Amino acid sequence: AYTKVFNLNSSIIALICFAIGSNIDYKVGLYMAAGQIFGGQLGASLAIYKGVKLIRPLFLSMVFVTIASLVYRSYG
Repeated sequence: AYTKVFNLNSSIIALICFAIGSNIDYKVGLYMAAGQIFGGQLGASLAIYKGVKLIRPLFLSMVFVTIASLVYRSYG
């Protein structure tokens, strides 16, 4: 529980520092927030309705793509 509080604190402090320095593109940030909200809702509803039949293959394919990407970056 303390980790979440610490992470929220550091994120708020970083946001304040970037805002003071005028380094925030609010339009892009709003689009990203909307995408996070939409994606979270979609992912949660798919996980509830489709369950393991959807989540397991999706998870395994993402793990495979991540491993392939790391191997390619390291040795390719």
